[in-house]
Amino acid sequence: MRRTCVALGVAAWMAACSSSSAPGTATCGAGTTLAGSQCVAVDASVTDSAGTPDTIGNEGATVEAGADAPQDVTVDSWRVDAEAGPPASDACPSGSGSVTILDCDPSCAGSLSTCLTASCGGGPMALPQNSPVMVVRTPDAPGTDPACTAACAASGYAYGLGFTFPGIGPVGAVLITVGPPWEIVIGGDPYCDYYDAGQGSVTQGCVSADWQGGDSFFIMTKDPNAAARNITISFTSTLQVCPPDGGV
Repeated sequence: MRRTCVALGVAAWMAACSSSSAPGTATCGAGTTLAGSQCVAVDASVTDSAGTPDTIGNEGATVEAGADAPQDVTVDSWRVDAEAGPPASDACPSGSGSVTILDCDPSCAGSLSTCLTASCGGGPMALPQNSPVMVVRTPDAPGTDPACTAACAASGYAYGLGFTFPGIGPVGAVLITVGPPWEIVIGGDPYCDYYDAGQGSVTQGCVSADWQGGDSFFIMTKDPNAAARNITISFTSTLQVCPPDGGV
C-alpha cells in the first residue's frame, strides 16, 4: 500500500511525497529530495495536496489562499497578488491655455483649506468667467469629509467639490472632464447622485451639455485615498461628443 503526504512549513516548504509500506524504502515526488525521513522541496515549486504545483518561495510567498493554507505563515505570505500602489496623480496644471481657478493639492502649491468654498461643507462655488478653459485641481488622498457623508449617505461618497454657473439664462455648451476615481454628478441634490423625486446622473470622465446660469455640477469620489486629478471645464461653441472611455 502507498500513501501520499504533504507538509508545508515556513523555513522549508515541503512537497508531496510517496512512500512504500515496505520497511527501509521511500521515494519522493518530482522537485523534492529525501532529507532524513522527510521529502523536502529543492526549489520554489512544490506540490499541493491535489498534486498541483504551487509557486511558493521561501520569501515573499504568493499562493492562492484556501482551505489548504498552512496555519504557521503570516497573512502577508498568502496575498494572491502583490499589493498595488495608489494610482498616479495627474501632473500639476501647467497654466498653458487655461486658468487654474482652484488648487486643492499642496504638491501643486495649493492647499485643502482653499477648497472649503467648493467642498461639501461650504459650496458649491460660483465659477468665474475669466477663461474659456478653467482647471480645478482636486486634493490628493482627501480623506472622508463628514459633510459629504451627511449630504449623500446612501451613496458612500467620501469627498466632493461643487460648482455653479453664474448668472441667469443660457451659458452655452460646456465640456467637463475628470479622471477616475472621481465622478461627475449632476441632477441630484447638492453633492449627491439622487434627490427626493428620483435618481440624478453619474458620469465617469466626461460631460458635454448646454448649461444655464444657476446650474450646478459636482465632482465626487468614494475613495478617501483618491489620486489628485485636474478637472477641466471648457466652454465650447457646440456640444462635444465624449469618447466611450470618458476621454481621460
